[in-house]
Amino acid sequence: MFKNVLEKIEKFHYIFNAITQQRSSGSIASHYSRYAIELTNAKNHNEVQSILNKLVIGLENKISSFNEFKTSFESVLYTSKKTRYKKLIKYSLAKILGTTSNGLSINHNAMTLEHILPEEELKMNYEDRYIGSIGNLILVDKKTNNEDLRNLSFQKKLKHLQQKQYPLDDYIKEQDKWDIKQIKEREEYLIEQIFNYTNITKLEYK
Repeated sequence: MFKNVLEKIEKFHYIFNAITQQRSSGSIASHYSRYAIELTNAKNHNEVQSILNKLVIGLENKISSFNEFKTSFESVLYTSKKTRYKKLIKYSLAKILGTTSNGLSINHNAMTLEHILPEEELKMNYEDRYIGSIGNLILVDKKTNNEDLRNLSFQKKLKHLQQKQYPLDDYIKEQDKWDIKQIKEREEYLIEQIFNYTNITKLEYK
């Protein structure tokens, strides 16, 4: 029960604080304090379960809507000159990537962000709104990023990553070119996936 509640708390703060950047004015802290005291005084399993249920319901009532989440996420960008959200985007991609691929464990700490459409394009034809979008970013290991991919075309990057059996999402694998249209569509695709994964109202509490 405690593990499930901690997972919900993590996901709540990811949406509430990290993405939509809301401030609780102390209400969240007092919410936790209240139920911490009740848990301390709980006498049996049923009381514990009831208290944890009430804690989670209180968080569910404060959770942001999908539209709020989506609007906020569209301003979460990463380029070499805009690094504020680098760790947040890496965290977000890691969550939907999972912890294993092809039966092997994935070391998220060893992964780095790669722009599918290279940053060099920013100087010529595109705004950083698109270059830095999560829709244009994938997680790869540092060697692959720095030595293998560099500024290859989309088709060559895709072929190389598929040969190395990288865990690419279905949207990328279905494309034969990469431009603003694909970036925007994948951004929407990923934002919906991430919200569904982190939306605590969709998790059954047992």
